[in-house]
Amino acid sequence: MNFLVIRDILNKIIPGKVHHYEALEGEKAPYIVWAEDSEGNTLYADDKRAEVVQQGTIDLFTYAEYDPLKKQIESVLDEAGICFWSNGTDLNEITKIIQHEWIWEV
Repeated sequence: MNFLVIRDILNKIIPGKVHHYEALEGEKAPYIVWAEDSEGNTLYADDKRAEVVQQGTIDLFTYAEYDPLKKQIESVLDEAGICFWSNGTDLNEITKIIQHEWIWEV
């Protein structure tokens, strides 16, 4: 599975508000930022990489305390068979934006 599937499924949730690496200047929440960050738990066989695993992050930025987008992101990742886990939630005290983060592997 190509890691670009992450971009494609997120764009189905919130079209035009999904960004790679960083949001556009002045982007208004809610929006999503995704990135491929590193090689994950790659499978090795015969002294070489037999199956490469790409790892990355998805971040949802929102003002809504119980934003349904959070569940939608988790649902589309499950439906696509993408391994992921929550990496936490944070509130920016200045902007009051809530940030949910997930780690994914494909």
